[in-house]
Amino acid sequence: MNQDRKNLSNNKKGTPMNQNQENKNTETPTGLTSHNPKQDRPQRKPTGSFSDSFKSGIKNRALDKADNVIPGFNTARNLKSKLDNMRESNKKESDALNNIRAKQGPQLPPKRESRKSEDSSPENIEDTNKPKGPSFLPKAPSFLEDDNDTLEEVENPEENNLSMLQSIFGTGKKKGKGPARFLIEGSLGLKKLLLPIIIVVVLLLFCIMIISVIVAGDKNTPIAIADGNDEYKLTKEQKAFKERLDEVHDEYMEDGKDFDEKMIGAVFIILNTYGEKYDYDDMTKGKIKEIVDLMFDSDGNYSEDTFKSNLKSYFQSKIPGKDDAIYDRYVEEVFSSLEEYKEQTGGNNLASTGQTGSMCTYTFKGMNLEQYGSNSNNKAMTISNLMVRLMSVGDMCDGRTGQVLDDGELIPFEKYVLGVAYAEIGPSASPEAFKTQMIVARSYALTQAAASGNALSRKLVQENGQWILQINNCVTDQVYCDPDKGCSRNTECKNQNGVMHVGEHTAANRCSGPIAQDSPLRQYANEVAGKIPLDSQGRIYLTNFQQTEQNLMESYAKQGLDYTQIIMKIFPKVVSISESNCTEGEDSSSNYRTWKQTDSKWANVKMAGNTTIREAGCLATSIAMLIEKSGAKTTIQGEFNPGTFVEAMKKVNGFDSRANLVWSSVEKIASTFKYQESMKTDLSNMTTKDEKVKAIKENVEKNNTYCVVAVNNDGHWVAIDKVENNSIKMLDPGSKATDLFKEYDWSTTTRLECFKVG
Repeated sequence: MNQDRKNLSNNKKGTPMNQNQENKNTETPTGLTSHNPKQDRPQRKPTGSFSDSFKSGIKNRALDKADNVIPGFNTARNLKSKLDNMRESNKKESDALNNIRAKQGPQLPPKRESRKSEDSSPENIEDTNKPKGPSFLPKAPSFLEDDNDTLEEVENPEENNLSMLQSIFGTGKKKGKGPARFLIEGSLGLKKLLLPIIIVVVLLLFCIMIISVIVAGDKNTPIAIADGNDEYKLTKEQKAFKERLDEVHDEYMEDGKDFDEKMIGAVFIILNTYGEKYDYDDMTKGKIKEIVDLMFDSDGNYSEDTFKSNLKSYFQSKIPGKDDAIYDRYVEEVFSSLEEYKEQTGGNNLASTGQTGSMCTYTFKGMNLEQYGSNSNNKAMTISNLMVRLMSVGDMCDGRTGQVLDDGELIPFEKYVLGVAYAEIGPSASPEAFKTQMIVARSYALTQAAASGNALSRKLVQENGQWILQINNCVTDQVYCDPDKGCSRNTECKNQNGVMHVGEHTAANRCSGPIAQDSPLRQYANEVAGKIPLDSQGRIYLTNFQQTEQNLMESYAKQGLDYTQIIMKIFPKVVSISESNCTEGEDSSSNYRTWKQTDSKWANVKMAGNTTIREAGCLATSIAMLIEKSGAKTTIQGEFNPGTFVEAMKKVNGFDSRANLVWSSVEKIASTFKYQESMKTDLSNMTTKDEKVKAIKENVEKNNTYCVVAVNNDGHWVAIDKVENNSIKMLDPGSKATDLFKEYDWSTTTRLECFKVG
């Protein structure tokens, strides 16, 4: 209450004058009778002031707050109210008794030593009619006593309980405030800032505790890290573990062995939970490879049965002394934790693969073309970021052979595979039959050009660093209906021999609309994205199919077989289905290691004239990766990536008219990233691979030095990442490969150019 309100309270308060009391401040003239009209009126007891009302309001609000904050307070408050009523009733009885005694004359009790002599108020007059005797009532606890007073014995039980409650709440005759009243009036009333602070602190502590429990309790965190799930904020150790895992994955991919990185996270959970409490630093590349090797049979093919058998023996060696059934349980927990993670994340990390054309990498040791009647080949291939160009063909398809359809629009291969299944087996197919059709169609498309000797305009080639599959959109090859735009046919829709067009077409009949975004067909595509059938030698198997095979797919699916079982039944030479190796939802701008010149975010940015990054931006992309890796600051405001780098370079004449990069212009964008002309090395005259490895190593391992190298006789540029055991690791803007001389012929590696930070 502020001072003005206190003054107002004091001005309104006062003691009414007793009728029998003289007013010493008023003088009456002799012989005159003083008449005060107010003295003729009955005197009223004061009804209270504004200040009393205000205080009462604060008190009631404080008590109401206490009801919500202090457990059991409301019950105590109700008890106090009942005791107050009892005390008031007792007081009325005492007053009535005193009135009787006043009429009969004073009857004071004998003085007691324990009472103060001056305490002679009516409430303290002892009733002589009560029986005498010792009091067996308990005394109030000492901690409830005021500092300067001692609690008196009260012979009335109700009065004793009331006294104790008054001590707690600080009411009644005693001037001190009890602990509960101090909490209410102090914390909840007068100290207004204290309560919000306490509430905020408690809520923060509660939130921290809940978050800690959630984070600590997420047993699938290692799987999420292996999966690259960006919802998890990684520690330094976790990031290093993920980097090692990716490096191992790339090494195995180069040997034609693919595996699901999440498996490593699942095995880590078992080792950490039941074993020696592994941490992420314990998961070295050597230990990761130990686990990966468990997945492959003697022919180098992935086998779940082989993995489970080997995994049991592995756990027996790492976590000894358990019963045989316990090890079986550990193995089952590996796979159940993977299923649990998939349920938590709504599937897998390929959520949009097949919808808009997310990119996959297809690695195989050759092509088995025997079913097509062609000779097989054993040339290993790794195909990344594949795009499809649809072609027209004559004869039975009533088109013109060699004509590019729909202005040559390139279609992401995974989107193409979904569209083939949509057009050929149809949306009403059983889920497993639809998945089977996608895998079979993928294999057929990847091998058809080689099997036919590139007849009828078919081809699978690299054009300016971009993988292109050229295939006919007709039953001579496969029929594709765009999942996002639908399709039209240049004949009647029921005539399967017509050429199919994407979307609506002026010279064709509209046959099908787009697939709904929430259609289960898109989810089926997610589940089998990037998977290809392999023979016993790890070669992709050409799964030629007709209506007969499609009928079998549906029949086997209705018998309860999954897509793997169906494919192996229809095509006995297929012994395994590869794992997916696809990039989905990856923010390529946030990880320089994933930057590719074909990324749609910058692929069409022009460097000079009409030449784009997609066509000739391998060197610019490689240098951008190294600038980002070095941490050098640039003049670019906002996001730095190959696209923004090229735009900035154009402003400083960083490219000539033929889109060749001007080396000295780079430091105009990144002032500390300086071209070292003196370190330029001609590799073309070196006659052995070891010479080139040594020359690259000597330069790359110099302090703060970052280099790019020309391969394919100056036809392509890659960035050098590091040298590891005389193996040159690269960042390739044209593929996911990481080993320089496994991907590119050492004899055609021609030039080394370097930059230095400082």
